[in-house]
Order: sequence, then structure tokens, then C-alpha cells
Amino acid sequence: MQLNKELSVAKSLFEQKKYEDSIAASLKVLSCDSKSIKALIIIGKCMLSISRIDDARLYLAKLLAIEPENYEAITILGQACQAVGDISTAKEYYRKATSINGEYLQALIALGCIESDFGSKDQAIYLLKKAIGLAPKVSLIWHRLANNYLERSDSKEAEVCMLRAIELSPNIADYHNELGHILHLK
Repeated sequence: MQLNKELSVAKSLFEQKKYEDSIAASLKVLSCDSKSIKALIIIGKCMLSISRIDDARLYLAKLLAIEPENYEAITILGQACQAVGDISTAKEYYRKATSINGEYLQALIALGCIESDFGSKDQAIYLLKKAIGLAPKVSLIWHRLANNYLERSDSKEAEVCMLRAIELSPNIADYHNELGHILHLK
């Protein structure tokens, strides 16, 4: 029971962006249960958040030695690779995570964004549409989808997606500016 309380504290501290404190709480859990998947995930996320990429990789590798199919850890490893500019390895990690769980939103969005920036627009659109099916109220996904349609010269679909992004997040000025650009192209 005490470990669950410590994990809750560690998670709460992470959500408050108190990463060092969250790491300390998670390490307490690991001192009692060296195979705590939740503690290892929290530490990996914290290390990534404070740009301690090598440490994040170390803790996530420990986790994957215990649970090799942990798609959340695999996704975080992708984010660590992406943070240092290793796009091809990040893409491999995101693909692996989505092959394990095709509905894991974080991996779908990350892979969709990488495909958008460095790969196939068609694949990006496919992945982002799948992500929208899982989380239709996330404006970022609609925004990215609009940009992909725009790059394919499909201003009609770009407009529909950008309008949805604005509806979900009306205070993001960039969305309004980009909608103006889309309307100007029509």
C-alpha cells in the first residue's frame, strides 16, 4: 500500500513539473521494488523532460528488460531519440509501439508528426486521422492534419480541419492566421 502512495506522489509531482522531486519519489519505490514498471516510466518521463536523455534511456532500457512489449516506454524512447535529432530511430520506436498497440495515441501522434515533417504525407494523414478517431477533441491533431492537407494542395480539407482546430482551441492565434492563409489560397 505504501508503494502505491509513493507512486501517486511521484505521478502528482511529475504532473506539477517537479521532476527532480518526482524522480526522488520514484527512486524510493524502486528501492523497495526494483521492477516497478510505473516508477521506471515516471523516471523515464522526468529524465526526458529535464533533457537527461542518456538517463532516460537507461531507465527505460531497465523497464524493457522486464517488460519488452511496453509500448509506453518504447514511445518515450522514440521521444528521447527525436530530442537528439535521431529521427530514423525515433520513427522505428514509434512504429514498434503502434505495432504493439495500434491505438496508443501518443505513438500515433508522434509517428504522424514525424511522417508529416520527414516522410510520407499520405502516411501522416492516415495516422493523424486514426489519432482523431481516438481523440477527436485534441486540436493539435486537427491542426497537423490541416497542414498535411494544405501541403497536398487540398485547401477544402485543410479548411475543414483548421476550423475544427479553432473550434476546439479558439484562443490559439496561429490557427486563425493559418485559416486566413488557407482561405486566401481558395
